[in-house]
Amino acid sequence: MAAKNTLKYKRNRLRPLLDLANVLIDYCLDAITKSGFKASLADLITLIRMRLDLDPIDPAPPTIVWGDDPAPG
Repeated sequence: MAAKNTLKYKRNRLRPLLDLANVLIDYCLDAITKSGFKASLADLITLIRMRLDLDPIDPAPPTIVWGDDPAPG
C-alpha cells in the first residue's frame, strides 16, 4: 500500500519555481498591456526580483581576443 501512495506523488509533480516565475512574468506583462486585468508595475518588479533570487545572473568575465597585425608589405 505504501508504494501506491508514493507513485501518486511522483505522478503529480509541481512545476519548477523558475518556470513558474517565467510564466507569471509573461502573464503580468500581457496583463499590463490589456485593460481586462489590473496588474501594476510593482507586481512585475516583485516577480522579476523573485526570478533573480531563484536564478541569479552570474557575471561572466570579459573575453579578450588578441588578433595578429597583418605583416607589412
